[in-house]
Amino acid sequence: MEQEELRCKLIEHCNSRGVKYSFIATKLNVNKSTLSRFKDNKKVLGKELYNKLKKYLEMEM
Repeated sequence: MEQEELRCKLIEHCNSRGVKYSFIATKLNVNKSTLSRFKDNKKVLGKELYNKLKKYLEMEM
């Protein structure tokens, strides 16, 4: 899964389920601004955070 695909899944997940980005950031133990910048296509995630987010979204979908 590419960064762009993961970004789309994140946005879709938040929009369809009403989940706040800050909630996901807390679950992943990252700053909410990091997740926000990723969502806005202003940041590329490092491998560790990328894998955490991917795993989280796979479990929630």
